[in-house]
Amino acid sequence: MDQEEQAANESTADNLSGGGSMTNLTPDVTGPDAEHSISAREPERRSLADDVERFLQKGGEIKAVPKDFRADPPKKPENNYGRGSI
Repeated sequence: MDQEEQAANESTADNLSGGGSMTNLTPDVTGPDAEHSISAREPERRSLADDVERFLQKGGEIKAVPKDFRADPPKKPENNYGRGSI
């Protein structure tokens, strides 16, 4: 066994036995997913909550929309069989 294989085996053994460093358990928020992290979305949540609060204080009203509401009700299917030119 050469030195590279031995070092790789020791590193794997350390990781499996918990011998590695476990101090940094927080997720990396500096990568491409940083804008999707919970902490990155917190200012937007606060801003939205403030906007809703101001809207309600000015007399605004929030209405619940029924779950089965459709903006465009389904149309009756058309039968186009035989209507085109040959």
